[in-house]
Amino acid sequence: MSNLSAPVGAYAGNSAGDAYLRKIVAEFIEKRDGPAVHSNIDNIFLTNGASEGVNTILGMLINSKDDGIMVPIPQYPLYSAAITLKGGTLVEYYLDEENNWGCDIKELE
Repeated sequence: MSNLSAPVGAYAGNSAGDAYLRKIVAEFIEKRDGPAVHSNIDNIFLTNGASEGVNTILGMLINSKDDGIMVPIPQYPLYSAAITLKGGTLVEYYLDEENNWGCDIKELE
């Protein structure tokens, strides 16, 4: 008899990441940012690097070419490539180097 908590053939892992590791991350965030910041492990999602994280989020956001994702320019090419692969539309906005890489709210609108 097996002690599996999920049916045979089902994925039994936690897709947000191991709870113990998320707890360590939450404790680090609270230590780094001070006592006013409470970090809940249920709000932490661990991935195997930035590419996987970006692809996971964009996969949840993009349903068709009508879904535009705003990306600051200059940008890391991962974003434009992932948006294209997921079938979305890249919506560029420009950062102002002379204004500490800030952006203009009117331009975003």
